[in-house]
Amino acid sequence: MAIWGLHRHSFTQGGLAFAVGLGTLAATLAGWRWGVADRPPSVQWAARPECPRPNMIVKILGDKGESLGVVTSIPLSDPITDVPEFHDCQRFIPIPTIPGNLGGQSARIPYDSLYAIFAAFRLDTLGAFAGEFVPVATVYSYGGRYDPLGIRPGFNCLVLSRTSATWRATMVPQANPTDPRCAAVHINLAAGTPLEVRQIPPPPLDSGFVFDSTNYPPVARWDWDGTHQYIGIACGRSWCEVGPPGFTPSPIYQGPAITFDPVPGLSATSTQRRQATRIKGWYDDQQLDSADTHGRSFVTRIHGWVFPNPAFEDGLLDSRVSVARLGGAWIHVATAYLDADYKGYLKRGANKIYMCHEVVGALGTCRMPAMSFASPAVPLNQAPVSPFTKPLALCDPDPTDHLRRWWKIQPEAGQARYVCVRRRDHFRALERYRQQHNNVRVWIPAAARWRWLLEDPAVWLKCETGCCTGQ
Repeated sequence: MAIWGLHRHSFTQGGLAFAVGLGTLAATLAGWRWGVADRPPSVQWAARPECPRPNMIVKILGDKGESLGVVTSIPLSDPITDVPEFHDCQRFIPIPTIPGNLGGQSARIPYDSLYAIFAAFRLDTLGAFAGEFVPVATVYSYGGRYDPLGIRPGFNCLVLSRTSATWRATMVPQANPTDPRCAAVHINLAAGTPLEVRQIPPPPLDSGFVFDSTNYPPVARWDWDGTHQYIGIACGRSWCEVGPPGFTPSPIYQGPAITFDPVPGLSATSTQRRQATRIKGWYDDQQLDSADTHGRSFVTRIHGWVFPNPAFEDGLLDSRVSVARLGGAWIHVATAYLDADYKGYLKRGANKIYMCHEVVGALGTCRMPAMSFASPAVPLNQAPVSPFTKPLALCDPDPTDHLRRWWKIQPEAGQARYVCVRRRDHFRALERYRQQHNNVRVWIPAAARWRWLLEDPAVWLKCETGCCTGQ
C-alpha cells in the first residue's frame, strides 16, 4: 500500500529481523493493544485514496448523525495542508518485534490503523522560539491509538521546546478529538505524553564539506526504530527525531551511491546533490507492503528507498514557465532503490524513474534530453503495470493544457515499463497565499515520499508547480 510521490511516506525503517513460530506470533497478536480501532463516534471520514489527499475532509457529526460541518484544512499547516511533500501518512506496524519470516506466505503480519502527520508551516523558523513550547505538527488518527507516542483517536498536537541545546517534546491529544486547531491556547501539556528528542548531527561527508540550516527540508515523516514508530521532523536548523524514551533512530541510507541525470534548464548545487541521499526528509524509506484480494495489507521484508532528483529543488519549478519548458522530454525525476523485486515493475537495485509531459505536435512521443528528435512512441497498448490500473492512452490530462504525462520505470537490467502520471497543480493556491501575506516564501520542497494506497507501490514526486504520482 505504498505509493510514490515526491513527498516522503515512510512506513517502517531498517531491516527487521524476525524469527518466531506461528504460535508465538498468534499469541503476540492476541495480546496487542496499540492501534485498536478506538474511533471517536463524532468523527466520520471518507475513503481516502491518498493521505493527505486533495482537500482533506473530516466530517463532523452530531449525536443523531447529523452533519455539523467538515474540516477541510489543518490550521497549523495552512497553506501547505494539501501539499503531500510536507506531510506523511501510513499504517503503523502494530507489533514491536516479530520474529519470523516477513516475506513468507505462512506468516502474514497485518498493519495497524492509519495515522497522518501534518507538518506546521515554516518549520525552518522554529529556532526563533527557543525556550517556548511550540506546536510543530498535527497528528490525526483514523480510529487507532498508539501508546508509545501518546496518540489517541482524532486530532493530536506535537509540541517542541528548546532550552540551550536540549529539546523536549510532548504529544497532546485534543480534548475535542474533532478539533484540528493545534494553537498554543488549545494545548494542555499536563494531559500529554512526554517524548524523547534526538537532534541528529549533520551526516559526515567528504573532507571540508558541512551541511547548514538550509539543507534540512521543512517536513515531517513517520519512521521506525525496529520496535516503535517514531517521528522525524525539521527543528529549525537541523533534523530532530521524536519517540518514546529509549528509542534508537534508524540509520541514514547506507547503500550504493545514487546518481542523477542532469535536467536541462535546471541546476542543483553540490550541497543539494548530497542532501538528497544523506539527509532524512528529502528521501523516504520504508518496509514495503503487500495487499490481498480483500484490500488488507501485510508487512513484507522488502525494503525500499526513493530519492528525488535534487535538480527539482530549482526555484524555476515553482513558476508557470516550467510547465512548458520541460515538455516533450524524458526527465529523470527520482530513483527507487530496493533490496528485492517488488510490484509496480520495481526491481532489486536501482530503478530510475523518468517523466514526460507530451506536447502538441508530438503526442505520445518523448525525446531524451540530449536528443532533438522524438524517441519511439510511448507504447500506448502496453497493459497497466500492476498495481497501477490506468491504461496509458487514458492518463488523466494535465490541468494546465489537458495533455498526458507518463513515468518510464527503468531498472538496472531489462526493458522499461510505463505508467500513467497525474499532476496536482498547487500554483494558484500558493500564489494567492503569497499575495495575501506580503510575498512570504511558499514553495514545494523536492522531497520524495512513498505513498500509502490500498493497492501498493507509488510515490509522490515534485513536478512543475505541483506534485505528481502514478495511476
